[in-house]
Amino acid sequence: QKITTMFSDGGQRKTISSSYTRSGKSKPKRLSRNVLRISAFVGCILMSSMVAGVFIIVSSTTTTDNATSGGVNFESKVSSSVINEKPHQANAVGGSGVRGSTNAKNKKTNTITKAAVFTKAAVKKPDPVPLSRPIQKPKYGRTLSVDKLEILSHASPVNLDYEEAPSKRKEEHPHMGALDENDQPGYIHDETALRLNPPEAKDLTCGNTFDAHYKMLTQKVKVNTEGHELAEEQALTGDEDKRRAKIFCTVYTIEKNHDKLNSIRETWGPKCDGFMVASTKTDKSLNTVNLPHEGPEEYKNIWQKVRSIWSYVYDNYYEEYDWFHIGGDDLYLIVENLRLYLESEEIKMAAHGGKPDGVPNGMEKPLFLGRRFAEQGNMERIFNSGGSGYTLNKAALKTLVLSFETCFPHMHTFAEDVMVASCLRKNGIFPFETKDDTGAERYMPFQPGHHLNYRPPKVNPESDW
Repeated sequence: QKITTMFSDGGQRKTISSSYTRSGKSKPKRLSRNVLRISAFVGCILMSSMVAGVFIIVSSTTTTDNATSGGVNFESKVSSSVINEKPHQANAVGGSGVRGSTNAKNKKTNTITKAAVFTKAAVKKPDPVPLSRPIQKPKYGRTLSVDKLEILSHASPVNLDYEEAPSKRKEEHPHMGALDENDQPGYIHDETALRLNPPEAKDLTCGNTFDAHYKMLTQKVKVNTEGHELAEEQALTGDEDKRRAKIFCTVYTIEKNHDKLNSIRETWGPKCDGFMVASTKTDKSLNTVNLPHEGPEEYKNIWQKVRSIWSYVYDNYYEEYDWFHIGGDDLYLIVENLRLYLESEEIKMAAHGGKPDGVPNGMEKPLFLGRRFAEQGNMERIFNSGGSGYTLNKAALKTLVLSFETCFPHMHTFAEDVMVASCLRKNGIFPFETKDDTGAERYMPFQPGHHLNYRPPKVNPESDW
């Protein structure tokens, strides 16, 4: 089955309930097993109409739209916690089906029936008396699910003005800044260099065109080029509401892995508005920046590396960008799809607290987007996997960096994604539900072939990711 990346507008989309819950609430749903990590080797696939990535927007071509009228949304809940042995007719992603509460025919029938009932009831009512002051149309027409509103309810709106961290004033870790090519302090990286001067993409092909990775990337993954091009045209009108979201992308690596960077720099890297590679050696030709951090440079100390990365990004680029994405040197990001998602009514509504004009001017609700996992199966400790990277808005980035002063400041661990989630959780910020309207995941932490051929284990399936 084909998976499209067309992103529907406003009230025409269905709302999928989230698997998040907090202590004392009803028993949560299990996290979906639809997982996929796109490694950087897919940079060798360069096609004009197809690129692969750890970030895809998926929707089923056979799913019907919601019936909406008079501000009432008829929601069709789709369970994404169980994967069929055979793909579902109307809801499939990466070769694994998502079991819904009804089959495709019933889903269509139920939706149409509900709409018909509502319409019939409305006909019986007398015509409304015209209002002397007509009700203003809300800025954002989409409504969020109860579960998503629950996630947003714990965090307070954040003032978006830059606020200097105490350790920045003291010039201490994690605000020590970067070193230049001669290891001198005070270096400020030009984050626009790659976008303004992208390298020529080489015509590379993968060696095996019949393996599961290639099949996944060519048959299931799509780039919403039509939606991207339309958004680009609308942005030229100068309308502030049509302004494109500005995304800062960060990749972390070490000097001995610099040979991996060309597959990123020649493909998705230049599509980010700002781009930086945090490394152990500054090399302007590769867009790498040497960022010192507390403790040794090793896998078991990535948490300290990430603390320095986010602090450097916040200190130097915070005011210029709307969104910030971070991940390792083995990922591929579909920037077109990511940008459209961040510009969607759903995300705009979420940043406003779930309702139009829900926060004062100059403030926004913090959003923490990614592929949600349960830490060691604990549903009270949801975090976003670092495999596909995760995305923060300005409010979340500011909150995270300012929390570094007291949140595990000297811990050495590889689990930076778990630590980031812990620091944000202390401030009431929980991973937002990012599944699309068919229940399919947008952020894919594992390799393409793993996702294409995945089946739940027959023994102890509850222990699976």
